[in-house]
Amino acid sequence: MAVTDRGHLGVALAVALAGLAILTVVGRAPVASPGHVAAAQIVFSSSPPTGRFANPISVHQYGVWVEANDRFAAAAHAFGKALGSCRMRLGSFGACALPAATSMAYEERGAAAVAATFRRHPGACGRALEGYRARLGAYMAAATALVNLPHGNPMSALGSLEGSLQTAHLGWNEAALRVRGDCRPG
Repeated sequence: MAVTDRGHLGVALAVALAGLAILTVVGRAPVASPGHVAAAQIVFSSSPPTGRFANPISVHQYGVWVEANDRFAAAAHAFGKALGSCRMRLGSFGACALPAATSMAYEERGAAAVAATFRRHPGACGRALEGYRARLGAYMAAATALVNLPHGNPMSALGSLEGSLQTAHLGWNEAALRVRGDCRPG
């Protein structure tokens, strides 16, 4: 092996390790076996399932959606707990709830992206995923409006925004249950 080949090998190795480090930090482990490669390729398949009894979504795709939804649900739960502790601090309410809202927004983007990717499936599953995505956006908009409550607004404004948040939360929860029912493989 020539000296320049070793240099290129070192650069290639450094790039590969950097990519692996990024994937690890983001929480997406690299694919380990050929069986997982086939499952990962199903996610990016552009052709919808055909046939009368075809599953509208694969087991892998359903698992990806469940994980994204569960992560969002955990962030929404943490946001709800933060709202409870921040409620008595109306003057700094937005600053108090902002970290939890930021985490919730991050997880919302992931869940919305998964739903957008899989919503092209035909039938009830595709419609359920489209509705889920819309309700998820409405829930995040209500949470953002609550966090952006301007300083000095009366408690009635906070109560009204909390009511809107509760309604949006129930809508998202219903949409998630519909996806679980309409898209569950097998």
